[in-house]
Amino acid sequence: MRFPLDKREPIPGGGFKDPVYKKNWGFEHLACDYRAIYVPVHAHRDCQITEEVWGNEGGHWLRFKGDDQYVIRAAHHKEYKQPLGRYLEGTVLAITGNTGKHRDGSPNAPHWHCEVINPFGQHVDPEWYFNQLLNPKIMDYNVSIVRNTDTGGYYFFKKSRDFEMARQPLSKNTIGFALLTLKEIYKDKDYEHIFPMSTAKMKEYAVVWEFFGGEDKEFIKTHG
Repeated sequence: MRFPLDKREPIPGGGFKDPVYKKNWGFEHLACDYRAIYVPVHAHRDCQITEEVWGNEGGHWLRFKGDDQYVIRAAHHKEYKQPLGRYLEGTVLAITGNTGKHRDGSPNAPHWHCEVINPFGQHVDPEWYFNQLLNPKIMDYNVSIVRNTDTGGYYFFKKSRDFEMARQPLSKNTIGFALLTLKEIYKDKDYEHIFPMSTAKMKEYAVVWEFFGGEDKEFIKTHG
C-alpha cells in the first residue's frame, strides 16, 4: 500500500474542513489539497476506476475504489492514463494538472484535490485515512468499527472486562448506533471512521469476541 503521489505534501489552508479554506471560498472543504505539479497518480492499493468525468469546478475528475471499499475522488487532472477497470497497486492512473474553475486564482495551483469516502458514502479526512493505511501500528482498535475485508462483515471492537479484545459483529441496524456511541466516546460529532481489517488481523487483535445479532454467518461459522 502506498500514497497515490510520490510525495505527500498537504497544503496549509487546504485541509479537511479547514476553516481557512471555508473563509476564502465560502464553503466547507471535504478534501485535502496536496502539492502536485504534473506528476503521476498511482493506485494506492488494488483498486477499480469507476469514473472519469469533466466538471467545471474540478476539471478532470477521477474516482477509484480500493479493495477496502473506500473511494478516492480526485480533481484537477491533466489527463487520464487508464480507462475504467481494475488495476493493481502502483499502476499510474492519471497525471495531476490544473484543470477546473476552483484552481483559478488559487495560490496553491496547481495541486491535487483528494476526497476520501468511506463505505457508507461519508467523507472522511484523507490524512486520517492515509495515516491508518500506511501506519497501521499507530491505530488504536480498542473502541472502533472494523470492516472485515475478506467477508464484508462489520464489527465493533471494544475491551472486555478482562482487558482482552472483544469483537462484536454488527447488523445493518446496529452500525448507526455504534457510530453514535463512538461520537460520544471521542467527543467528535463528525466521527465516521471505519477501519478495514483482514480476518487474520482481526484474529490477531481480537482474542475474545462476543456475538450479538451480527449477519456475518461465514465468519461466525469459521471462527466462532
